[in-house]
Amino acid sequence: MKLIKPEKLRAGDIVTTVSLSWGGAGDPDLLWRYKLGKLRLEEVFGLKVVEMEHTLKGSKYIYKHPEARAKDLMDAFKNPDIKAIFHV
Repeated sequence: MKLIKPEKLRAGDIVTTVSLSWGGAGDPDLLWRYKLGKLRLEEVFGLKVVEMEHTLKGSKYIYKHPEARAKDLMDAFKNPDIKAIFHV
């Protein structure tokens, strides 16, 4: 099996965020941290950050819907415009 090495990210590249385990990034008391991280990726690195459909639904939703987590990840991999996936 051959390892596929991704290209270096460049300003203007589209990246996405997915919540695969805890889901806390979407909880009201932690959402500010997510927004700060997103802002830094956009302003410092020039990336375009988009969330997958369920990324910010919160920890209760993410816990109860593993199929939604899996769908987000698979949709991110299927989208050729997305250059990187960040787990939040």
